[in-house]
Amino acid sequence: MENANSASQTLQDLWTQVEPVDNTGMLRRVVFAQGKFFAAGGNGLPTTTQLVSGGATGTAWTKLKGVVTSDSGKVLNELYWNGLGVSLQALSQSGNLIFGSAERPERDWTNLTATVRASGDLQGIVFYQAINSNDTTWILVGSNGKVFSRYGDWSGQVERTTTFTSGETVHCVNVIGVFVLVAGSNGKLLSAVKMATENPQTFTPRTSTFGTSTILSMKLCNGKMFIVGADGKMAYSSNGLSWTAVEDTSFGGTIIRDIAYGNGNYVAVGDGGKTAVSEDGIGWVQQANTFAGTDIRSVAYGNGNFIAVGAGGKIAYWTP
Repeated sequence: MENANSASQTLQDLWTQVEPVDNTGMLRRVVFAQGKFFAAGGNGLPTTTQLVSGGATGTAWTKLKGVVTSDSGKVLNELYWNGLGVSLQALSQSGNLIFGSAERPERDWTNLTATVRASGDLQGIVFYQAINSNDTTWILVGSNGKVFSRYGDWSGQVERTTTFTSGETVHCVNVIGVFVLVAGSNGKLLSAVKMATENPQTFTPRTSTFGTSTILSMKLCNGKMFIVGADGKMAYSSNGLSWTAVEDTSFGGTIIRDIAYGNGNYVAVGDGGKTAVSEDGIGWVQQANTFAGTDIRSVAYGNGNFIAVGAGGKIAYWTP
């Protein structure tokens, strides 16, 4: 671990702040899709900017159109691309789902709220093909312990049974191998085989190594699944079933919000404007950056740049 930390010391370069887009409030998610960066957020006000695009490099950002109509629905928690087509999905704090095209993001986005409705916040989404089947499935997760399965064409909805209670939040969902994983409050992490929506799906609790600390994000990085969250905790797995804790994330007790991988580097971001870098995902060192203590909520990699977004609509890039 000492060697990993020592090697990472050379990577403590400053991030570069870019001109933010007005009225985004907190930007909660950034993704790289179809060769471009996109970010989602909002401040819940009538003039809110929900969606922004950073082009191929993420060094200049512009406003996109949104379609969520209620004020609470104008706060977007999540933005997702399944890596297969051109469609982007955005999830809101009032259970709304909207989608737009990564090819033509300037066009009006389509509101699927009437079709997909959750009794509370929507926090995460993933798409997969069921094992031994051509059927495709969406899994959506959120507040009140909800985990929903929907057909690939958005018809039909099945609420899955898990050990999450109505007082807990499922913050994230992802897939690795033949498994779909859900995680959230109180360090809960569950796995299930990737079944079609019409088939039963059993979620089995796994040892996350987080204890009762909340898991906030789950990302596939360089072939391994990473989870990050409260109390500066992080863990990784090669199969989604057995997990190894990262002993020293360099965040102390500060919340880690997200993680990304690219160009031989792992980057983690979190509250208090903290960013950390690693060459192996095990030994971490804090970076100097230009967020000046402002909370950072998400990070993504593409076209040679890491892009981080957060409170106050702040956006910055780092080129390793």
